[in-house]
Amino acid sequence: MRKSAKDNKILKICMVMLTAGCIVFILSNSLKPASVSGSSSQNIVDMINSFFKSLNIDFALTNFFLRKAAHFSEFCLLGIITSSTVRVFREKPYKNIFTILFIGLATAVADETVQIFVEGRGSQVSDVLIDFSGVLTGTAIALLVFAALSLHKRKKEERKCGKHIKDDSALNLPLQ
Repeated sequence: MRKSAKDNKILKICMVMLTAGCIVFILSNSLKPASVSGSSSQNIVDMINSFFKSLNIDFALTNFFLRKAAHFSEFCLLGIITSSTVRVFREKPYKNIFTILFIGLATAVADETVQIFVEGRGSQVSDVLIDFSGVLTGTAIALLVFAALSLHKRKKEERKCGKHIKDDSALNLPLQ
C-alpha cells in the first residue's frame, strides 16, 4: 500500500517538527539556572534511590551520574529522531549520515554554548563528547532498525514471488 503525496508531505512536516521540538527541549533544559536544574535532578535521584532502598537493593545513584546519563539519553533520542526524519526524505538515510551527525554535533555545541550565559552553569567539552556519543548511538540504533526492516521487507517480497512461482507449477500444465 503506497501513501499518497499528501500523506507523505504531512509526515515530512511532522518529522521535521518533531526533530525541531527535540532540539528545543534540549536547549530549554540548558536555559535553567543551576539551582533549578540541580534541584530537579536531585529530586529524581532521591526518588530512584528510595525505590532501590524499598527493594533492599544496595545501590546509590549520584546526581552527577544522572545528569550525564540524561545528556546521553536526550541526544540518543535526537539521533533516532533525526535519522527517522532523514529516512522520510531519503530512502537510504545512511547516505546522509554526515547531515544527521552534523545536526547532532551542532545541537551539542549550541547546548554547551547556551550554558555559558546561564546563572551558575558553564560549558564543558566533556559534555559535548557525551552528547555526541548519544547522537552516534541513537543514529546507529535507527540505521540498524531501518536495515532490519528493509531486509524483512525484501525477504517477504522474495517469499511472495516464490509462492507465485510454486502456485503456477501446482497447476500441472502440460509441457508443449
